[in-house]
Amino acid sequence: MGEKIQVVEREPDSELRDTETVPPTRDGDIKGFLNREVIPRAPDSWYRPDTVKIGYEISFTPCLHKPNPVERWPRSGQTSSV
Repeated sequence: MGEKIQVVEREPDSELRDTETVPPTRDGDIKGFLNREVIPRAPDSWYRPDTVKIGYEISFTPCLHKPNPVERWPRSGQTSSV
């Protein structure tokens, strides 16, 4: 009952800064992801809620990229026309 609570404040280290793309899931929000995926591996990790950006990433590659036809290799015993 007479225990003192000790608050530790740390300076952020920009060398250790990282970003993560968190998929929207039904298992929780960013805090859930942090507790489930990050804290077990790096227990002193934290985030600043005011820096969180919420949005969507849409890949247009399937719409814009047209793959080149694949050149067939000659079967064994056949010669190439090149």
